[in-house]
Amino acid sequence: MLKKILNLGFKSTILCVRDRIKHSILYHKYKFSKWHIGASLNCKLYQKQVVNMVNSLDNIDCCIELGCGLGHMLNGISLPKKIGIDLNPNTIKGANALGLSNVTFIHGSFEKINGVIDNKDNVLLLMINWTHGLETDILIEKIKELNISYVLLDRIKDNIKDEYEFHHSIDKLNEHFEIVDIVDSVDKIRQFVLLKI
Repeated sequence: MLKKILNLGFKSTILCVRDRIKHSILYHKYKFSKWHIGASLNCKLYQKQVVNMVNSLDNIDCCIELGCGLGHMLNGISLPKKIGIDLNPNTIKGANALGLSNVTFIHGSFEKINGVIDNKDNVLLLMINWTHGLETDILIEKIKELNISYVLLDRIKDNIKDEYEFHHSIDKLNEHFEIVDIVDSVDKIRQFVLLKI
């Protein structure tokens, strides 16, 4: 526990505990996946890193997060249009119950993305903490079907073997997309890869 407090800092630790209490209440009401209880921006340093990366990008007007969970990363992003899409309808109910400002939540998956986009040139798709469950060729084909300009996804580092099925090689991604940036995550498990589509 002391290590977590030292990593997060005192203020973020207090906010993390607050978030976990709120999420626990929502979990009992909406029955979304239990791991969302501790998955807030204040509890996960890598989420803050993603938010900072997105906020530093130029010429992006819209961020769509696929697999948004309760929407904490979207809430920290400073863009005029933010859309969260999640496969679990109970998670979307929980996200809406949090009352986050300027975030629209939609139940669905890849098939919903093109329907919510106004202008391809200024859209970033965020896919964090779930693509390790999707085979690389399928992920690439799904991205190619979308009318977006950028994707920020995480890939599990090659030396991490245990619980992650797919690691998405940089070389394979680079065969299909322009790699704009690769950043090591603070959790030392993943890398964030910014792709231009």
